[in-house]
Amino acid sequence: MLGAIAGMFGSFLHFPQIQFWLTLGFGVLLIVIGISGISYNLPFVTTFINRMVSKIKTLFSIYLSKKTYTSVFVLGMLNGFITCGLTYVAASYCILLPDAMSGVLFMIAFGAGTFPAMIGFPLVIAKLSKHFSFNLKKIITVAIIILGCSVIVRASIVDYPSMKKG
Repeated sequence: MLGAIAGMFGSFLHFPQIQFWLTLGFGVLLIVIGISGISYNLPFVTTFINRMVSKIKTLFSIYLSKKTYTSVFVLGMLNGFITCGLTYVAASYCILLPDAMSGVLFMIAFGAGTFPAMIGFPLVIAKLSKHFSFNLKKIITVAIIILGCSVIVRASIVDYPSMKKG
């Protein structure tokens, strides 16, 4: 649902010049978040997210008490809105896609790709931490910076040439 909404929003911005600058800006934002050590306490954004999570928790408690298939479906949908930075990064990337269906497909691929990591990552970390010492926060920081760089490369390879044509 997040992918569809973001992809639909992105379809309205499907002008090559806007798409290039939006993609470039998103990549730079990821790099800035990575360099800042993933502390993104932005006054208006953080307040909005806190309010949204509070409302989601209230709805979650209402539907958790019900024992119907509809309530299970709604709980699954609400679970997607609980604060998870990586999910929001993936959903915001969908704004760069040309339509809602591309956003849906991207989020399905994102979910399928993160599922093994969510299950296997804790097991791998537990095994590796017995033999190696590492800082998970630094690894995440580097991964976000690499993601930001790859988005900028995408902007220059995919969006910049189409901007020059348009």
